[in-house]
Amino acid sequence: MANNASELERLRNLVKELEEREVKLEGELLEYYGLKEQESDIAELQKQLKIKTVEIDMLNITINSLQTERKKLQEEIAHGASIKKELEVARNKIKELQRQIQLDANQTKTQLLFLKQQVSGFQAKE
Repeated sequence: MANNASELERLRNLVKELEEREVKLEGELLEYYGLKEQESDIAELQKQLKIKTVEIDMLNITINSLQTERKKLQEEIAHGASIKKELEVARNKIKELQRQIQLDANQTKTQLLFLKQQVSGFQAKE
């Protein structure tokens, strides 16, 4: 009987150890599943990070392109302002030349009238 009691005690201890081991293994299994889930989450985050990195690279290319275009347009504006000033100077020069031509024309008419009068006077004397 003592043999049965000690066998029974040994079996109870074995069951207790197996139950403890089962609890421990279940904990490890849950931890493993948690790590697996984290692993898939990490993989998804890495995938999203790659996508965002490509988007950032594309946006940087767009920014550089727009900055280049902006610089070109600013240069064109500056050139246009310079041309506008030159055009204004040319218009003023043309107005001045037209005024001078008009003065010369008036003087020439006056001289022509004077010469005609002199010719008429000479013809009248002849």
